[in-house]
This record gives sequence, structure tokens and C-alpha cells, in this order.
Amino acid sequence: NKIMAKRIIIKPGDIFCIELEGDRKCYFQNIGKDTEQLNSDVICVFKKEYEKKEEPTIEEIISDEVYFYSHTYIRWWVKEGFWTKIGNGPINKRINNLYFKTFSIEDDWIEWRIWKVNHRERFYKNALSKKLFEKCEWGASFPAMDIIRKITNGYFAEYMHKIDIEYQNKPDK
Repeated sequence: NKIMAKRIIIKPGDIFCIELEGDRKCYFQNIGKDTEQLNSDVICVFKKEYEKKEEPTIEEIISDEVYFYSHTYIRWWVKEGFWTKIGNGPINKRINNLYFKTFSIEDDWIEWRIWKVNHRERFYKNALSKKLFEKCEWGASFPAMDIIRKITNGYFAEYMHKIDIEYQNKPDK
């Protein structure tokens, strides 16, 4: 007798619950896939946190303020038990207007990569303008633990947080 694993089907519009510490939870929606850059799902994480016993409607969830957008592999983290699919709703957020950023350090300079979802990246040497920096979300296919850290602490990783603070303190140009 073989027990078959339940197949996890992920579609745009699917909504997932993330359980947080302290009997809290929040939600995100799968808004599409970025096949050009990271070949991963793009999610919209909503800002409102609920008590675990609360059961908001799909309409309440998707009408909430957006906290942030991110890339991740939804199916993997559902399989690992981090997230639970609760339903599907209309996508109110436009994936094709989202910009992401990442960087690499090359000897004595920084190379920034900026891209729109499903478009090729553009390269910038050294500093970005404050306006461009703030327009872009951090781009990486983040694991569940980093998504949860961003929800609870406000940043994915310490080094990204330091760069965010540095840019917040830059004069507008």
C-alpha cells in the first residue's frame, strides 16, 4: 500500500496564511511568476496581522494595505509546513509595475541590478539614486524564514537593513 503525497497546486491569486509567534497570523497572495530573473513566485504580503482565532474573508485580506512584495518558492514552503493555502481571490496588485534590486561587490565598487518582473535587468555601478532605491523591493528568492523575519522585524537580513538605513539618511537627489 503506497501512500501518495498530496499534490500542491499553486495558481496566481492563491492566498496563504503565515502563522507568527504570539498567536498571530498574516496573509500573502501569489500574484504571479518572474520567469525572466529569479524564476520564482512573486508574492504580495499584506500588512494587517490577525489573532489566530480570527477568520477574515478573502475580500478583507486582499483589500488590506500592502506591506511588501517578494520572490519566493511557494510550493516548497507549503510542503515544509510554513504556509497554508486558504483560498483564491482576484489580484488587485499589478505585477508588471514592480521593481526589484540586488547587488554584488566587485573589488572596489558595487554593481546594482534593477529589474521589473519578467524583464531583463539593468546594471548600475556604485550608488543608486535615493528615489530609485526606494522604488525597488529587495530582489532574491527568499526562504520562508526571511519572509517571516521581514514581517516581524521589518527586514530580510541584517546587511539589507543597514543599506536601507544608509539610503534613508541620504539627501534626496
